[in-house]
Amino acid sequence: LLLRLQSGPALTKARRLHAVVLVCGHRHNAVLFTQLVQVYARLGQIEHTLLVLDGMPRRNSFAWNAAIKGLVDAGRFSEALETYQAMVDDWSAAADGFTYQPVIKACAAL
Repeated sequence: LLLRLQSGPALTKARRLHAVVLVCGHRHNAVLFTQLVQVYARLGQIEHTLLVLDGMPRRNSFAWNAAIKGLVDAGRFSEALETYQAMVDDWSAAADGFTYQPVIKACAAL
């Protein structure tokens, strides 16, 4: 359901669903939070992307990768590299093949 939200009214729906997730006590559901990170990143809502990522008790590589790619897609290359460095420092997830493509793109753009 979350990943179907892509544009326009989808942002409103994503925010509502995000609120429901929080109100219903799903703060520790890594799958839901990862999907929220992915949706917000795809919608170009970088502040929401990072807010959800920062609120995750244990971040996984899917969430980190979505945030890094979202930052690169938004042209925020320095922040993408800072987020990658935070991923490395956090030790919660290992970088993988999906991590390096946007990181290399960010490096090339600087």
